[in-house]
Amino acid sequence: AGPGIGRRIAEVAAVVVIVAAMGAWYLLTQPGERAPARDPIAEPAAPSVTPSEELLAASKIAEQKAAEEQRAREEAERAQAMAAQQAELERVRAEAEQARKRAEIERLLREATQDLAADRLTTPADENAFARYRAVLALDPANEEALQGLHDILARYLALAESATGENNFALARGYLDKAESVSPGAESIAAARTALEKRSQALVAEQKRIESEARKLAEEERKRMEAARRATEEERRRLEVARRAAEEERVRIQAEREAEIERQRLAQEAVVQAKLEADFKKAQSIAALLKTAQEALESDRLVAPPADNALDAFKAVLEIDPQNAEANAGIKRIADRHVELAREALAEYDFDQTEALLDQANTIYAGTPSIVPVRQALRDGRAAYDGRRPIAAPPYRVTMPPVAGANTCRTEDPGIEIEHFASRYLKGDNELAYVSTTSSRDDSWQDAGINREPRAERLYLLGKKEKLDGALMYWFSAIGTQCIKVHVDAYLVDLQTRTVYVEEGSTADLEELTSELVAQFKRGREALARAP
Repeated sequence: AGPGIGRRIAEVAAVVVIVAAMGAWYLLTQPGERAPARDPIAEPAAPSVTPSEELLAASKIAEQKAAEEQRAREEAERAQAMAAQQAELERVRAEAEQARKRAEIERLLREATQDLAADRLTTPADENAFARYRAVLALDPANEEALQGLHDILARYLALAESATGENNFALARGYLDKAESVSPGAESIAAARTALEKRSQALVAEQKRIESEARKLAEEERKRMEAARRATEEERRRLEVARRAAEEERVRIQAEREAEIERQRLAQEAVVQAKLEADFKKAQSIAALLKTAQEALESDRLVAPPADNALDAFKAVLEIDPQNAEANAGIKRIADRHVELAREALAEYDFDQTEALLDQANTIYAGTPSIVPVRQALRDGRAAYDGRRPIAAPPYRVTMPPVAGANTCRTEDPGIEIEHFASRYLKGDNELAYVSTTSSRDDSWQDAGINREPRAERLYLLGKKEKLDGALMYWFSAIGTQCIKVHVDAYLVDLQTRTVYVEEGSTADLEELTSELVAQFKRGREALARAP
């Protein structure tokens, strides 16, 4: 509608200009009464202009003015269209920014929910539920889910602090409350929890003092009782000594009377005694042979196997001949004690089932062996305290090495064999590492991820639970084509208890340095964990 109106206005203006020009021409061409006569000689005659030429000039002027007005309107329309286009672009940009913020908020909320489920409340730095909820509130200060998430973190820390307080682990409880304070400073629930913690701590201290006082009192009473018993024992000893002397005198008298009888009967019984001596000699020879066999089996560690060729069977055969044989009885006790030693070794490796089996076997071999009791108590304590992440006491760490994996088209010796040989030798050479052979396969430990391979941690962590291992050392190599001279190696050491992966890259010439650095990182990580509150 705009351009049509502009054209009509331009046409009307052109008509007006033409009419005005014709009127001016008419007035100029009419004779006037007051017009002075011109002298044709005094002035040169003006050039004659026909009416058609003047009309043509006026028409051109009108057309030019109309064209300029048209161009001005078109420029204004283009400027208006560009302004509208710019406004639409700004609106689209604003909507895109809002969509980006919504997507970022959704991602942060989703990751924060995962962190909350995994108890990554405020650690590790920038990778925890608290940091992500704070990031959401920075984008949307009124976000209800983020505000509820912060409340859930506070509630979780309060629950952990309450649990630790219930277990009398006040240092841990205070640590949880400090973390709760960092989430919600000045919260009344935190102050109430601290008050409850301190009350329980003070009550526990008072109870401990009461118990110690009662223990001292009981100890003094026991000391007095033992002293009275000692005096009574001493008096009984003296009485028995008097009785012993009287009995000895009676024995001497009876012995004198019997000697004559014995001498008389000696000759009559000489044949019987001789026969008995011969039988005793043969029995003694059999016992000596069995004791020698038992001792050899014992020194060869053939304690209860193989059948008919072990120390336990030989000592039992001696007792069948001579039930009172002290050496055989001591030998069986040594076998039981050896089983207890093996149980201690199994317990040091957190092999609780083997420990219990060895203790049961030791008790079967020699019932009431005193050394069984403390080891069985240590077994119960170990089972109760073990949470799958405690380091092994001696050696401190138990590490396995899944199969070496890699690509090899060199037409030479497989570099994986050399890597595996070096790694196992290195693990065995470190006094703080126990090299543990496992039944893990390459599929248990690796998955394709381009040129490099990443450990399949979910499968490896099962080894940490089932085998009670601390770590898994793995290598992936690339020996292809002209690169065979310098084999590329990716080395990983996975802490199966803390679920931490340490990575180093190098070549076969750098194996010792790569492995040393991985083991050092692993040990530093464990030491830092031990120092953490």
